[in-house]
Amino acid sequence: MNEIEKELRKCEQALYDMQSKYSGLASKAANARYVYDQAWAEAINEIAHRAVVDGKKPPTVAASEAEATLAVADEMREARYAEADLDAAKKHLDTLQAILSSVQTRARLIQIEASLGGLHP
Repeated sequence: MNEIEKELRKCEQALYDMQSKYSGLASKAANARYVYDQAWAEAINEIAHRAVVDGKKPPTVAASEAEATLAVADEMREARYAEADLDAAKKHLDTLQAILSSVQTRARLIQIEASLGGLHP
C-alpha cells in the first residue's frame, strides 16, 4: 500500500502542477488570438480603404483576405502555436486525471482485497 500512496502523491502533484500551468497557457493563447484578430482586422481595413488606381478593379474579398493574412503571418503563427500549446496541455491534464483515477482504483482494490483477506483465515 505504501507504493500506491507514493504513486497517488506523485500523480496528485503532477496534476496540481499542470493545472497551475494550464491557466497561464489559456491566458497566453487568448491574448495571442486577440493580437492576431486585431492585426488581421486592421490589415483588412487598410486594404479595403486603399485607393484604387484608375482603370483597376478593387481586390476581391478573397484577394484582400489573402493579402491581410500574409501581412499578419507572424501574429497568426504565434496564435496557432499558443493554441497548440493549450491543446497539448489539455490532453496532458486529461491523461494525468486518467492516471490518477487508475491509481485510486488500484488503491481501493488493494483495500478491498486486504479487508477480504482479513475475514478469511
